[in-house]
Amino acid sequence: MTVELPEISAATDEKVKSASASPDPACADQIAEDVYCPACAYNLRALISDRCPECGLDIAFIRSAESQLPWIHRNKVGRVRAYLMTIWMVLFRTKHFCLEMSRPVNEVEARRFRRVTIALAFAPFPAFTAALAWLRPDGYAAFVGFGGYTFAVAAHAAILAAILTVTAVPYYVIRHPDIALNRQKRAAALTLYCAAPLSLTGVAGALAMAGVVCSRVNNRDWDLAWYTAAAGVLLILAAVTVFDVQRVIRWMLGGARRSWPIILRLYCFGGLAAFLCLVGLPAAIAFLMIVVHSLS
Repeated sequence: MTVELPEISAATDEKVKSASASPDPACADQIAEDVYCPACAYNLRALISDRCPECGLDIAFIRSAESQLPWIHRNKVGRVRAYLMTIWMVLFRTKHFCLEMSRPVNEVEARRFRRVTIALAFAPFPAFTAALAWLRPDGYAAFVGFGGYTFAVAAHAAILAAILTVTAVPYYVIRHPDIALNRQKRAAALTLYCAAPLSLTGVAGALAMAGVVCSRVNNRDWDLAWYTAAAGVLLILAAVTVFDVQRVIRWMLGGARRSWPIILRLYCFGGLAAFLCLVGLPAAIAFLMIVVHSLS
């Protein structure tokens, strides 16, 4: 027994093609990526409405999964301008910066931003040492002590190691079992952008060099003031960096009460890393140099 299938007319065939070619408008309005509600961290994927079904927040401003970080769009706006705009966003538009946690965050680009920032943060230190050796040889000799050039290199290596380590600590400590893994990864990537304030270390370097110039012209009353101002700027930049990291952690967890264990780990591991790099490493190098001098 054979079953005859009905013939498909040309009109029916055209209807099928047009239906398959034009998607449902409702599906086109769906959020295609894992976008999280900034208020309750609800996953908004496949949502059509402009309000979060969990807390009712208007989420029209984050429907797009495209990152709003200027650094991501540096090929369009220019590298220097995108970098400066990202620094401004991290420093003065912290809420908009933390909102990026609701969208996918490119970790590779975040690491590139951190590398550029570390280079800018470290550059003033060897520049200051060179200026000190050129304008104040006596001050440079007192700075390096008996170790000479070797100690100067070791000191700068310790500073670079401290910057590298301390800026990486938040990425590894920002973990919580009650938060979605995707949200944790995005928050961890955003902590790499939190190193942005350290790019202004050049301000402290300029103040320190002004102190060297003052001491060169025998104005001893002002050089210490310049050095103190430079140290103050470094402390302020470090405090702002820690504050930005804390804001990201609190935004991820939805409050300060739940975030204190992670912030405590941040201070403990960050302080330990800074101590090992700035104190432990130079002390180990100095001990090795004493041993070498004693054997020679």
